[in-house]
Amino acid sequence: MQTLRMKDGLFGEFLEVLRSFGRLVAPVEKAPGVFTLDIVEDITKVRPEALRTILPIKKFLLKPKFCMLHGKLGNGAEACQDNAYGPLVYVGAHACDIHALRILDQLFLGGYPDPYYEMNRKQLTVVGYGCMPDEKCFCQSLGCSTVDTGFDLFFTPLPGRFLVTVGSARGDDIVRVRPSLFEPAGKRDIQDYLERLRQREAAFQL
Repeated sequence: MQTLRMKDGLFGEFLEVLRSFGRLVAPVEKAPGVFTLDIVEDITKVRPEALRTILPIKKFLLKPKFCMLHGKLGNGAEACQDNAYGPLVYVGAHACDIHALRILDQLFLGGYPDPYYEMNRKQLTVVGYGCMPDEKCFCQSLGCSTVDTGFDLFFTPLPGRFLVTVGSARGDDIVRVRPSLFEPAGKRDIQDYLERLRQREAAFQL
């Protein structure tokens, strides 16, 4: 697993790179302190640090309402072709969100895969973002406050920069599109990363 560093001032440019892999899905602020997960056109509205959104990424994997079959009497039925969103890039997935995706994968892809879920899931790129919990976060008590798989890239904020973990071949492909944005992580980056993890674990109240 490759670990890189990126200056925090380059995050907007990185979001533009992500557009070549699909439409951006990210937290946006709809009202003060109220965030929703939406398809984003204006990257200045992306708020990956938002702790929670009204609805999770599941709404982009299984639409609340969609067509399964259509047809006419006597002509049989055909599966609808308009249930896929196309390639999406989920920006701002926290560790608990990635754990939730794993559970959805076990449910909808294990045994008898759900074709509608599978269609959207295969086209989803996951860009994780390390959050700092507030008094309402309880993922630590459920054992899902950290994650080391299930993402393509994972960004951990550090002073003036991000530590970037490459978690998949797709994540590596993203880095290769604009390698000038990244540098190899050094010893100081790892030390600061471990210190942030200690601070984060100590911040949980539930």
